[in-house]
Amino acid sequence: MVREIDAVSARPTGVVEIDSSHSPFLSQPATLAEVIEAAHTALRAADEPARTARV
Repeated sequence: MVREIDAVSARPTGVVEIDSSHSPFLSQPATLAEVIEAAHTALRAADEPARTARV
């Protein structure tokens, strides 16, 4: 599925594996929150030049 998405996406898909049970929301909530926050920060940083250019 990731290859199919990457074939039509402008950005490659990043995959992060967490050592957790079936539901990381319950077994590793802090780790999951850190991973989501890091992904958001990375995407925002990647978009920053584009935002500045549009202003």
